[in-house]
Amino acid sequence: MLLTVIEAQINSLLPEENQKEIEKLTDLYRYFSENKDALLDPYKRGIEIPETYLSELCRNMLRGSSNNF
Repeated sequence: MLLTVIEAQINSLLPEENQKEIEKLTDLYRYFSENKDALLDPYKRGIEIPETYLSELCRNMLRGSSNNF
């Protein structure tokens, strides 16, 4: 989806008037197309994300607040 949007933006610009912007968008398009796997959610890529102290603390705070009626 992102690559399609960037490509549409490139195609919508007039080359005579927007050469620098077209070059920047082309570089961006090339970067994302060469690194497509980086656009995926880390969990979908199979990368295990360790739980941090902060996330554990927040979960405990939420658990405690749900008991306050």
